[in-house]
Amino acid sequence: MAIIAGVLLNYVADESGFSSRTTFYCSFKALTGMTPQTWKQSELH
Repeated sequence: MAIIAGVLLNYVADESGFSSRTTFYCSFKALTGMTPQTWKQSELH
C-alpha cells in the first residue's frame, strides 16, 4: 500500500466505503493484526 504522510485515517475509511470509523478500525485490525495508527507509524519509519 502506498503511504502518504498526513492522510487522515478518517478520510481513508470514508473513501474505502466504511460507514463508520469504528467499523474501519475493526476490519483493519482483523486483517493486519494492528490498528491503522500503528500500521501507519510502522510504514513511515
